[in-house]
Amino acid sequence: ASIADDKGESTAPGTHTMVAGIAFQTVTMAIFILLFIEYIVKYLRRSKDWRTTSWKVLVATLFASSICIFVRSVYRVVELAQGWNGNLITHEVYFIVLDSVLMLIFALRFGCW
Repeated sequence: ASIADDKGESTAPGTHTMVAGIAFQTVTMAIFILLFIEYIVKYLRRSKDWRTTSWKVLVATLFASSICIFVRSVYRVVELAQGWNGNLITHEVYFIVLDSVLMLIFALRFGCW
């Protein structure tokens, strides 16, 4: 998309590549979240160790960060699928809420500061 110029070259090939990449990331993230949930459910049925604070913090952090990244990825797929003049990419409020705020929450809550 970045090599297209004002001479009428299409940004479509680059845009499609970007959408495919982010869509792949989103699908693999969804699979990870489902497998993570399955693992936690099976683990909780077999173990008593989950009651420790460190275990709860680990699980909560991993799950919350995965959800934040997943929501952001879904937003990015839809945004780019609409094209460079789409509704989501031309209205900053969507970017602020669905991208920046999620990453800010993640960074403030789960960051290493």
